[in-house]
Order: sequence, then C-alpha cells, then structure tokens
Amino acid sequence: MLRLEEAEARYEALRERDRTIASLQSKQRMIPVFERLFDEPVRHSVDARLREALRAVREDARRLALELARATLVELDVDDLSRISTALERFDAWLETTPSERLDCCQDLLTFLREMKEIERPMRARTD
Repeated sequence: MLRLEEAEARYEALRERDRTIASLQSKQRMIPVFERLFDEPVRHSVDARLREALRAVREDARRLALELARATLVELDVDDLSRISTALERFDAWLETTPSERLDCCQDLLTFLREMKEIERPMRARTD
C-alpha cells in the first residue's frame, strides 16, 4: 500500500519538475537573449525536449493519481473488487483525456487522504 508521505514526496518532485519545465518554456520564448541565441532548429530542439519532459511528468502524475485513487477507495472501505476496478478504469479514462489536470488531481487526492487521517486521530483540547 502506498504510504502517504511517499506519495506526497513524489507529488512534490513532479510539481517541481513541472514548474521547471514551464519556466524553461517561457524563458526560451520571452527572454531576448534566448530569442537572439536560438535559431529555429535549436528552438525546435529545445521545444521537443521540453515537450518530452512534460509528457514524462504527466505520465508519472497519471500513475501516482491512480495509486492515490486506489488508496482513497481503500480508505473509504470499498471492498468490492468489481466496483474498485470499474471506478479506477473510469478514472483512468478521464485522466487520459485531461493530462494537464493530473497534478491537480494528485494534490486533491493527497489532501483528501491527509484530512481523512486527521479526522481519525483523537481530538486534543486546545491549550491556549
């Protein structure tokens, strides 16, 4: 079973990589030094590398989202394998059509799992 801390670390790494790629994409298009330095073949090569890196991040986010979805169903005590399978297939189909939403989906599922753990802990009285 996926540990929440491990999932959070994987999510943070993917989010940071996604931000780095976005930063590189905007720099090569917006900053004058790169406009002057890169000719069309170099710009095309950089674009291709960044697209591939972004595809890899989104594919990893898809895998993580599916693991988190499975963990969420387990957390909710869904024990019918047929229901779990159907739900995960439907969810995976949606992820397939929305690659740009995958990281946000991971964040939402992580938040849900974290908050579910929080409500299961014994309440503590405030000491202020």
